[in-house]
Amino acid sequence: MNKKSEEFLRKMLEFLPSTEAAYRESITLHDEVLETVIIEDIFMPEIIKLLKEERNINLLEIILETARKYMGTKTFQLQIEADRALGRI
Repeated sequence: MNKKSEEFLRKMLEFLPSTEAAYRESITLHDEVLETVIIEDIFMPEIIKLLKEERNINLLEIILETARKYMGTKTFQLQIEADRALGRI
């Protein structure tokens, strides 16, 4: 895992400390850090929950701004392609 990914995951754990156990379990289960699995299966449900409940808006803004900083244009484009392939958009 590269430094940038490691730093991003660390920040997400700081923002969402309740995900720490699931994060560790994922690493144990897969014998490695699978960034996409951790982001989509662990962090995203928590973020979506915050969005649906419309609570802790400041935290959401910080999380989304942090994600935007780490998600370069190439990553953004790849995510759009993946979402299209999965029928999400």
